[in-house]
Amino acid sequence: VEANSGKLKWKFRTGGEIRSTVCLYQQKVFLFSGDGNLYCIDKLTGKLAWKFATKGNILGDRRYDFADYYQSSPVVANGKIFFGAGDSRAYALDVEDGKLIWVYKTDGIIHATPALYNDRVFVGSFDGNIYALDQTNGDLLWKFKTVGHRYFPDGEVQGAPVVSDDIVYVGARDYNLYAIDAMEGSALWNK
Repeated sequence: VEANSGKLKWKFRTGGEIRSTVCLYQQKVFLFSGDGNLYCIDKLTGKLAWKFATKGNILGDRRYDFADYYQSSPVVANGKIFFGAGDSRAYALDVEDGKLIWVYKTDGIIHATPALYNDRVFVGSFDGNIYALDQTNGDLLWKFKTVGHRYFPDGEVQGAPVVSDDIVYVGARDYNLYAIDAMEGSALWNK
């Protein structure tokens, strides 16, 4: 949409609902769709540059509450685009052509938007873990398990982590807010 007039410049239809925030990078628009594809669209023309297919959503169309309607939003750094998917995987793709650089499998869906800090990518999973992965190769640096709660015993992590001054802050479905050392993966506190 043109910013000044509100006139439609272009539109693009995916094969599913769009529940992620779009990511703008140079002349590209990235979005993750409910059809399991990450789309790269030309910002000026609305034409598809490329798309990357994940393995879908392990939950299928089952939705239990409002949090199940959200999806991981893509983020860009150092020529890579990072995002999580309903197939329990965190992905890193080449921002130019969509080629897979690495993939890391967790034991639960990933609706959380990754946080980038130094050479790390932090992502939460519905398996109740927060993962610190190497941005270059996807190697696991550490993982931190949430406490859990009687209603949500897995302590699913659905929200995006935030990193500041070497501390990862993240909330989970176990009603806790966690502060985790970004380098070591140890808990500083949880409330």
